[in-house]
Amino acid sequence: MKKIKIMLIVFILMLINYENILAECSSEEVQVLKEKASNIEIKLELQENVEGEFGYYDTHNLIINNMTEEFFIYSEYDGQSYGIRDANSESQIIFFDYMFGKHLFKVYSQKCGVLISVMEIDVPRYNSFFKDPLCEGISGDDLAVCNKWYDGDLTYESFKLAVENYKKDSSGAEEKIESFVSNNILKILLVLGVILLIILVLIVLRKRRGSELK
Repeated sequence: MKKIKIMLIVFILMLINYENILAECSSEEVQVLKEKASNIEIKLELQENVEGEFGYYDTHNLIINNMTEEFFIYSEYDGQSYGIRDANSESQIIFFDYMFGKHLFKVYSQKCGVLISVMEIDVPRYNSFFKDPLCEGISGDDLAVCNKWYDGDLTYESFKLAVENYKKDSSGAEEKIESFVSNNILKILLVLGVILLIILVLIVLRKRRGSELK
């Protein structure tokens, strides 16, 4: 019983003095740490067909570069803190299998536990359908479902329907242009002829003026 009381007292004292365990950082030190933390970067590394509990997924590994022993980083994705001790031989901290969406990482000072910076990374949603033969010849800038990254929910059926509708609209636009040209070929040729004639007249006048000045 006596031992339990002693342990409780020690525990309470630890809680009371916890904040005193960390050293204090001056405003100048915090500013220097912020400048150093600005060098920390996060890079994305796509992982295709990762096996999960409910099938296969496309995820990303997040690679933290330029971490030093002055900092530790807190990931809101898994609620864990990581420091330079968790880095690999290349001094990188790697977070595996992050799903698409926005993820926050908070950088703290090891010395005083002060929040130095917050880093937000937006992991794009990989679209495996963009490799489908249906997208051949279609730019992802012209049709979103043929882009490598696509934020919406997409099944193969909805993807196929979107591509087919796009091709119908494109062919319809081409037919309209061809029809307009064929129905107005004489007018188009007349306009082109007038433009060409004006250009020739301007060239002749310019040559005459040049010769008169001489």
